[in-house]
Amino acid sequence: MRHLGAVDAAVTQFSGDGGVDVVSYRCIAQVKNLAASSTVPVAQIRELAGVAAHDGRLPIFFTSGSYSSGGVEFADRAKMVLFVYDARRGTLAPANGLAIVALQHGLHPRI
Repeated sequence: MRHLGAVDAAVTQFSGDGGVDVVSYRCIAQVKNLAASSTVPVAQIRELAGVAAHDGRLPIFFTSGSYSSGGVEFADRAKMVLFVYDARRGTLAPANGLAIVALQHGLHPRI
């Protein structure tokens, strides 16, 4: 998130769900380290969207797995940024249109 312009991004306390939550003034993120063949359940995308809506921050989801087409559709409606990362390669790829914008322009208020 810092690389994308959220210079105040900080990891929150471990929550025990296997992901790492990251927050900044404007964004809230969930990170799920999954096998490449695993898909993030739509329920987790909905949960982050609900937290972000209540919190008033831009939701961002990072996974090493993938997203279902239904998950991407829900994220698009919820204005959630979706990324896929590869920690070994050090890469970050967009999984939806908002993520493309974020990679091009950073986590700018236009998103």
